[in-house]
Amino acid sequence: MAFPSQPSQLSSMTEPLCFRQPFKGLYILQRALSTLVLVPYWAIKYCRASSRPRRTWTLSETVCVMALRRMMRINEATGIMLECTDKMEEVDDRSLRETSFVWLPPLGDPLVEGAAKSEDVKSARIPGYVWPQGGTSPKAMATLGIGRVVCNPPTSAPTN
Repeated sequence: MAFPSQPSQLSSMTEPLCFRQPFKGLYILQRALSTLVLVPYWAIKYCRASSRPRRTWTLSETVCVMALRRMMRINEATGIMLECTDKMEEVDDRSLRETSFVWLPPLGDPLVEGAAKSEDVKSARIPGYVWPQGGTSPKAMATLGIGRVVCNPPTSAPTN
């Protein structure tokens, strides 16, 4: 078999089968139906608090978490995102319940270390959420030393 000459041919050859219809639809249907079948099993298995992943969870919390974990695999396996937000758009604080929206400025060079310190990697302004609403600002966090980016951290402890 010859190597494809067009990038579009290459991507169709390397993407998983579940990324294309009708396989994507069949996978989602199978995953959703099998999750519904597993709900009674989980209800029986986790009816005793001692058998739950967290003893403090209720039975309904446990079953919901198990179903959610199972359904989240759909995103990875099929390449779909159920809800995707625009990371360059500001969120109105009135639409948030317990958090405040803030823009986190790009990191300066002294805060970037390791593999992140490359000409190919650029710092960018990113959205952030502060909890509780009206809580610590990014400037205050920076003074506390929060927000340092390290890729490939050193093997020895830093000396201050």
